Amino acid sequence: MNISFINEEKQYRKLFLAGIVNGIGDRFSSVAVLAMLLHLYPEFAMHALIPFL
Repeated sequence: MNISFINEEKQYRKLFLAGIVNGIGDRFSSVAVLAMLLHLYPEFAMHALIPFL
């Protein structure tokens, strides 16, 4: 797979990197919301973890 066009197209490179940063931010947000919910409602912690066991 040739990705040299990313180096040649400055605008596309910016858009591509913005998408990566956005995805990382989404992951941090999801983890933060889960941590907050588990902190506020610890009695539901086991119910939240059952699907992953």
